Amino acid sequence: MSPETGPRFPWPWLVPSLVLLVGTSAWGTTVCPELPSATRTGAVKRPTTRASAARQAKAVLVLNAALGMALLPLCAVQWRTTRTAEVGWWPLPVFLVLFVAGLVPLLVAARRDRVAKRRTTR
Repeated sequence: MSPETGPRFPWPWLVPSLVLLVGTSAWGTTVCPELPSATRTGAVKRPTTRASAARQAKAVLVLNAALGMALLPLCAVQWRTTRTAEVGWWPLPVFLVLFVAGLVPLLVAARRDRVAKRRTTR
């Protein structure tokens, strides 16, 4: 099937999502115009140095890759060709191990940044 004769993208299906996105964005900017300039508190903070930003970016990429790989066993169960109700024991432990393995670099990067920030503020 050539691209000219292939099925067209159903653009009308995109309209509800776009209306929701534009509507919530407009509502947010009218109700809380000070949000972009508000100070951040809690766990989400900007990196203080270039090395910190690079460390956090790499950790987020590792987490993304680990989550992508963690979904593979679940997809294997969902897309299997045999029609059985039984599922092996291995998908959940593999998912959990990959999920935790993806979180470790992120937690290590956050801890290193916190320690480095304490050293610079003393």
